[in-house]
Amino acid sequence: MRLEKTTVGGAHNLKAPTIKDVARLAGVSVSTVSAALNDKPIVKSSTKQRVQEAAAKLNYRPNAIARSLVTNESRLVGLVVPDMADPYFPAIAAGVDEVAGRLRYTVILANTLRDAKREAEQIKVLMERRVDGLVFAGGSTAGARGWLGSAASSIGIVVIDRPEFAFSYPSITIDNERGAEKATRYLIQLGHETIAFVSGPVDSYVSQERLQGYRLALRESGLGYREELVVHGDFTPRGGLVAMEELLSRSDRYLGVDAPVTAVFAANDQMAIGAMHGARLLGKEVPRDISIIGFDDIDVAAVVEPPLTTMAVPTQDIGKTAMGMLAKCLNKEVLEQDRIVFQPQLIERGSCAAR
Repeated sequence: MRLEKTTVGGAHNLKAPTIKDVARLAGVSVSTVSAALNDKPIVKSSTKQRVQEAAAKLNYRPNAIARSLVTNESRLVGLVVPDMADPYFPAIAAGVDEVAGRLRYTVILANTLRDAKREAEQIKVLMERRVDGLVFAGGSTAGARGWLGSAASSIGIVVIDRPEFAFSYPSITIDNERGAEKATRYLIQLGHETIAFVSGPVDSYVSQERLQGYRLALRESGLGYREELVVHGDFTPRGGLVAMEELLSRSDRYLGVDAPVTAVFAANDQMAIGAMHGARLLGKEVPRDISIIGFDDIDVAAVVEPPLTTMAVPTQDIGKTAMGMLAKCLNKEVLEQDRIVFQPQLIERGSCAAR
């Protein structure tokens, strides 16, 4: 920032240019400068240009904190995610940030690490930063319950794939149950009868919905649901590897050589990729010996070997849609839909084969 020198009592002080300096140079009022720099339609284009030229000449930068106190808006939005190490959430963040930038909002990211206490603390910090709104994406804890309830009256809130909040706030939901049902039916159509499921954490709503879809497909096909074919993971590649080791161990103990596990549906791509690695370490070839399907279609899914068959979710579009919904809420506009459901699409690649 360019600083002006002023003299007070013979001493030199450094003073940043103020909005009054801009008004004086442009020959307009302070309120006109504020309106012009915020691109308000009430200011003539010629006046806006004069104000912008004066601000540029002085290298004037608005004081965001002071402005937020006057206007009661910070132009800040919070994005709360459970795990930025999971490629699913950076893709959503990219979509949110793209639309936010276009609408002149700044996004503050809060990564909860799937921890309830940290989740509540992160939301508290965002509130202290005077965010105008909050996009709450995924997660498996209840840390947000109290804070969301108290914040809802003062800020805009949009939730992504948090079924427990879907009817309390504008929401975007992935049809996890239907997507999981499709994934399981796909394996059944390939002739697989002993199909295992690698779920996420036990307190993950998303994982619970995908488990429900898996169970529904098995029961409606006449295969029946078997508890020993379900192993809990943690949405990470390591979790998928450990789950595969456990599944194959259970297969030997409970199923025998006549009915081995021949297919695995993992609740997300990261675990599916870890499961493929675990299968190879145990001497299984994918998909010759065991077929594996994931969920999400993260970027790396198409380039692993073999390429992963998965249920695709349009993550960037979800982020863009969420920020668009939030912006409308902040502008007091009516939402055409306050609950949007995205349907996952099957992407066939090389990790599944006929039994």
